Amino acid sequence: LIIFNVICFIFFITPIGENYLFLFVQINNKVINDLEVWRLFTAMFLHSDIMHLFSNMFGLLLFGALVENNFSKSEFLFIYFISGLIGNTFSLFLLPIFSISLGASGAIFGLLGASFVLIAFENPSASFFDAVFFIRFPNAYISSYLPNNL
Repeated sequence: LIIFNVICFIFFITPIGENYLFLFVQINNKVINDLEVWRLFTAMFLHSDIMHLFSNMFGLLLFGALVENNFSKSEFLFIYFISGLIGNTFSLFLLPIFSISLGASGAIFGLLGASFVLIAFENPSASFFDAVFFIRFPNAYISSYLPNNL
């Protein structure tokens, strides 16, 4: 997924790709009035700039590694895509009709939620403060759950 997101980013910053960008971003007006529902899916692979891409791919690397190591590939992809679609659907209904949105944040937050569930089941005595620490310092927390060969 990281490689595919990077390839999409590189393609859509080229002059050829820029011409097609607005066919794939989530434009709420187009989704609602023209029923272009594919935009809810394709917007997950588009990012506005290099920092947007980097922050989403960093989150995907951190939380995705934990989730992918504890679920099957199909379950991981299900969590990722359903979370992204739910996030984009929320933005569809909560943002103004002429809003344009893109990015994998909804999918990343779904992986974050799955990570919380994994940690809670692994350590039922985990407290609220553990969750706060996890959000502030995810790499320190996740590294204890990854296999030694990563």
